[in-house]
Amino acid sequence: HDMKVKGHVLVWHVTTPTFVERMSPEELREQLRRHIFTTMGHFRGRIQYWDVVNEALAPDGSLAENVFLKKLGPEYIEDSF
Repeated sequence: HDMKVKGHVLVWHVTTPTFVERMSPEELREQLRRHIFTTMGHFRGRIQYWDVVNEALAPDGSLAENVFLKKLGPEYIEDSF
């Protein structure tokens, strides 16, 4: 059918397991990188587009308070790409 598939989502605080709260910033950064590369690598050639970071903004336009922002700072968004 020649359909293109979009992957959703690589980084989203809603689907993040609670044990992530106990990781150090360095460990979280490495695990996040590993997750992104492993997932995208697994689907290479089959998924054309990705939602990389979901719901990074709060309704008021500020950065949403989540484990990634708390532990890694706002640069987690750019680092995810």
